[in-house]
Amino acid sequence: PAAGAAAAAAATPSAVVRPGEFLETFSEAQQTLEALESDAQLHIARLTAECDELEEEHKQYLKALHGEYRAIFKSFKELDQRINHIGNKAVQIGDRLESLDVQKHRALDAHSVVKTFAVLNKSPKHATDTCRRLLADAERDDVRGYQNLAALVKRLQFVARECTAAELVATTIKQARAAVISTEPTALTATGGASGARNPFDSDGAVGDIVGGAGATGGAASSAPKLSLSSRLKRVQDGGDDDHDEQLPSLQCAVAAVAKLSDELENVLLQRFEAAADAHDYTRMHDTAAVLFEWNAA
Repeated sequence: PAAGAAAAAAATPSAVVRPGEFLETFSEAQQTLEALESDAQLHIARLTAECDELEEEHKQYLKALHGEYRAIFKSFKELDQRINHIGNKAVQIGDRLESLDVQKHRALDAHSVVKTFAVLNKSPKHATDTCRRLLADAERDDVRGYQNLAALVKRLQFVARECTAAELVATTIKQARAAVISTEPTALTATGGASGARNPFDSDGAVGDIVGGAGATGGAASSAPKLSLSSRLKRVQDGGDDDHDEQLPSLQCAVAAVAKLSDELENVLLQRFEAAADAHDYTRMHDTAAVLFEWNAA
């Protein structure tokens, strides 16, 4: 009975298989997939072409950018070299300006020293008033004032020594010239039969007329006449040969004033040190001792 029922069910119209419908559906699906594949391939080809184009553009952009960067780096290098060159020039100019500034300060200091020395040399009254004024200014400025005054006095002492030495040399030369002129030697002459002799007073130590021989027989000098040393010295003293031989002014007033100012300054500093020691003011003692040591360490 079961087998008969199954056969009856299979014989019904709904259970009949139609392969044509399946083939048609499969064919449509296959065509759809082929169309999708074709579209996908076209889309991939288009994207690939676009990618290649963009990649080429990007390469060109990077190449151009690299060239620009190289140009910029070259410009920066040249700029750095110029900056270094200008910096070196600035350093050199700064060194020269510093040197000129030092020379300027030295020139101003020298001018101040010479001016003060000239004022001290005017008269004893000017010298006394100048010394009092310098000491008063130093006392008003306290330690700094005494330091400046000590430095000024030290320079004045140097100028005084140099001027004294120059005056001594000038006096010695003048005395030597006067001594040579006052002992004018007589010309050394001789007649025939004497051997040749040299006149030591010929100018420039040249050999003078050789007496005897041709000089004795011919009666004529063997060379042109020359000025003797004594004659040249006389002409120098008279101003005939040396226009720069001038009488130096006396500097005794300034030299004495510098010595007096030095003594007064030393006494003031010593009194200042003793007063500070009595008051147990060690700072003032140290400052005063430093000025004394820097001024006259010996």
